[in-house]
Amino acid sequence: MKQLVITILGKDRPGLVEDISSVVLKNHGNWLCSNLSHLLGHFAGIIQLEVAEEHFQELQNALTALPKLEVRIEAGNTEIEPSPREQINLVITGNDRPGTVSYTHLTLPTICSV
Repeated sequence: MKQLVITILGKDRPGLVEDISSVVLKNHGNWLCSNLSHLLGHFAGIIQLEVAEEHFQELQNALTALPKLEVRIEAGNTEIEPSPREQINLVITGNDRPGTVSYTHLTLPTICSV
């Protein structure tokens, strides 16, 4: 598996992360971890992916074809051993609004085994 670090910058819009994750999934990539931010109307994301060597080029082409985004792809250090997937650390940073904790509490069990 090829380890990648992807940086993505561009104007933020609804559904952008879903579009990025769909491209990764459709091109046989595995989204390992990320740091995504909304800053002054812009999206800034750093994403760690893995993909089989035979799917790398199609994933790269699909990511760079995302409209109105600056995408940079770097090969990761392949000498790093995979970390155990037994612990999940989740940090949510954002403006407060009524129901944030309740929404997170109800949503997490549907997207991961907690």
